Parts: sequence; C-alpha cells; structure tokens
Amino acid sequence: MEDFILNLDYYGVLNLHKALLEAKFNVNPDNEMVSGSPLVADIYKQVREWLIKNDESGQWKVWFQLKNRPDYKEHALIRMRKNKQWEKAHYEKKKEIAKNYLAPFIYDEQELNDVITELERRNKEDYMEMIRRLYGVEELQGYTEEEIAVVKKYFDPLPLVLEEFWKMAARTEEIHKVQDQWTKPEDFDKWGWLRDSDYLVILIENQGCCRAGIRRKDLGKADPPVYVAADGIDGHKWILCTRTLGEFLQAALAYEAVFAFPYHGEELMYWLTQEELKIVRSGLERQPFDLHGWLGMDMSFYSNASDNMAVIMDCGGLEALYGAASETGYKKLMEVMEGLGEAM
Repeated sequence: MEDFILNLDYYGVLNLHKALLEAKFNVNPDNEMVSGSPLVADIYKQVREWLIKNDESGQWKVWFQLKNRPDYKEHALIRMRKNKQWEKAHYEKKKEIAKNYLAPFIYDEQELNDVITELERRNKEDYMEMIRRLYGVEELQGYTEEEIAVVKKYFDPLPLVLEEFWKMAARTEEIHKVQDQWTKPEDFDKWGWLRDSDYLVILIENQGCCRAGIRRKDLGKADPPVYVAADGIDGHKWILCTRTLGEFLQAALAYEAVFAFPYHGEELMYWLTQEELKIVRSGLERQPFDLHGWLGMDMSFYSNASDNMAVIMDCGGLEALYGAASETGYKKLMEVMEGLGEAM
C-alpha cells in the first residue's frame, strides 16, 4: 500500500494542528479512542516537529512545552481517567499510555512521572470523596475487624479494595438509605445462600432479582473484577459488570445516590432520544466509570458539579435519572438537563 502524502503550506499545517488539538483534548468526545490513540499521537508529533522546524522565532517550541499548557495537561488527565487499561497496567505501560495522551507536548521524565502520580492520587480518593459529596456526609463510618471477621469465615482472603471500603466507609448510614441493598457483614451469618455462593455478593437489587459479586477464585486479587446476575436475563448467568472493584464502587455509589438526592426532576426517570443524549454529552462531563449488565442495562454517568449526577441507562431505549445533593448543584445540572426527556 502506497503512502498517503499531504501537500500543505504553513497555514494548512497550522489548521491540521488546530484540528488535532480539538480532537485529542476534547473532554466529551464522540469517539473515545482518539485521545489516547498511538497513531494519532505519532501524526501529531510529526506536525509539532514541522511547526518547530519552520519557525525561526522559536515560539512554537515554547508553546509545545507541557509546563506552559496546564489547561491541556488537565484535559489529558481527564481523558486518561477513562482509559480501561490503566488500573491493570504496570508502570512502564502506564508511561506509554500517558505519552499517547500527552502528545504532542514536550516534557521531561519528572514531568511524566508527576502526571502519573497525580492520576493515581485522583483515582485512589475517588469513591471516598464521592460518598462525602453525593451523600452529603462529613464523617464516614466503617465496620470493625471483628465484624468483618464474620465474612472471612466464608470468604477468605478478602480483596484489599473491598476490605478498605468496609473498614473506612461501608457502615455510613446514608449509603444504606438508597434503592438497593449493600450487604453487611452480619448478613453472611443470617443467609445461607449468601455464604454458600460461588460469588461474594456485595450489592442486591431491592427486590432481590439482581446481584453483584466477586468470584471466589478472584478473592486473592487486590482489585478484582465484579460480575452481575439477574433473574430472567441470560439464564441468570453471571456476566462481567466492571473490570475492577474500584470502578464498581464508584459507579454503584453514584447510581444509588441519585435515588436519595433531595433535589431531582418531577419524575424519577425519563426517556431520552439520541439527539438529547448528544446534548447531555456536550454539556456534561462523562465520568470515568460505567456499569454493564445491572438489571440488563448499560449505564454511563455524567456531571457538571461535584454533588450532582445524571445516569444514562441503555436498555434498547435510553433512560435517564438525575439529581443533586444541593440546590446549587441541581441548578447547575439543569442548565443542561432542563426540558430534556419524556417522563416515564
């Protein structure tokens, strides 16, 4: 196959640069793959080198320094948080992923390491901070070692991420005043089906028709995948819901919070059209977590303030539920959601 060669003058290359900049650093893109594509990164680096080479003033070399572009660095971090390979990647792989997202900018090794460290920090604190913001609580409460030991009689070892969640936050009263039921350590002594299952069940739908859990053979993993099974769907087969428990906690806590928000629409749920979904995607920031298969639906999450959330559920048609923990957060959300959807 012969090479494709563009014949561009300075202004042609300048506009190609603008198009690539818009495509790579758009925080709500139509195509999620562009930002981290190694092919797009390589093309953009060639554009960068041509601009620097043909600039006698040296302005382009200054412009492409990452330290001079904190806005695009932040956009790259936002996009990187949505990368599905990140959590399981070793450090060298994470550097490779980060380089693709940061292209075409120029940086040294320390700056690259700082970006990775910042992303790791944000990912670690996410679900704890989410509980505080979305549930309007200041102090989180966890279970004691003695209480968690009840579960370890039947499921041992416990994944580190699950044990941390239980110890630090899972007893917080507000997260249990929601649509569905988070399992508690004492439940495993009460319910035989729970302790005898091949899955450590952590969330149960309010009528018991859907549950989420961790496979017994994955208990030794620090941050294992989570599976779901629902009555009447795929023969009650367990299917992958999230690739990590950390992602599941973020997504499930966000989903459950919407049912408890004091500020929400006149109706709980709304039908959305594809055109209305485009408005949501362009006006709100997509969150770096999803739920697959809960009640047979795929869920994505959007927000424009720290204490509001819109959940888009794809079940063949599009459904939405949304709200906020504060009046300010709700007003901010309604700048985008006002007038969207048909009440169900």
